[in-house]
Amino acid sequence: AFEVLRRVHQDFFAERAGHLALANKKAKDAAMAELAQVLDSESEDADNEAQQKPKSTELETTPGRRDPQVPVTVPEILALEKKKVLAGIGLVFSGVFPLDAPPHEQKMWRLAEQFGARCETQPGPNTSHVVAKTWGTGKCQWAKKNGRHVVSPDWLFCSAFLWSKANERAFNPPDHRK
Repeated sequence: AFEVLRRVHQDFFAERAGHLALANKKAKDAAMAELAQVLDSESEDADNEAQQKPKSTELETTPGRRDPQVPVTVPEILALEKKKVLAGIGLVFSGVFPLDAPPHEQKMWRLAEQFGARCETQPGPNTSHVVAKTWGTGKCQWAKKNGRHVVSPDWLFCSAFLWSKANERAFNPPDHRK
C-alpha cells in the first residue's frame, strides 16, 4: 500500500511540475511578447509624434522642461502599462496578511497597487475580488453572497507575471471546511 501511495504521489508531483514548467515557459514567452509589443507601439507613437511636431518651440529650447503627463523614459512607460493590468479592480485580502501587520505595507498589497488595483481593508461596493488563502472567512462569504470573485494569492502573482489579468476560475482558494 505504501508503494502505491508513493508512486501516486510521485506521479502527481511529476505531472504538476511538468504543467508548471510549461505554464512558466508560456508566461515568460507571453510577457516578452507583450513587452516587445508595448515597446514597439511606444516607439511608433514617438516616431509619429516627432514627425508631426514643429521643429522648434519655446518649451523645447528651455532645458529641463517637459510635460509631466507624457512619459519619456522606459521605466515611466512600463509603469503606466503595468497600471493597466488590474485597472478597475477592487481587491480585499482575507487571511493573507498577519493580523498585527499594517496591510498597506505588505508586499502583495503593494504589488496589486503597482498593477493598477485598488486595495481596501473591508469589502464594499467597489470590491470586485477577494484574495484569500482559504474559503470560510467572512470576507469570502460576503463575496459569494454578492457575486464577487474569490481567488487565491496565486491569481495576483500570475496576473503580475503575465502582465494580464488571469482567469479567476483557475485560481480558487482551497476549501478546508470539508
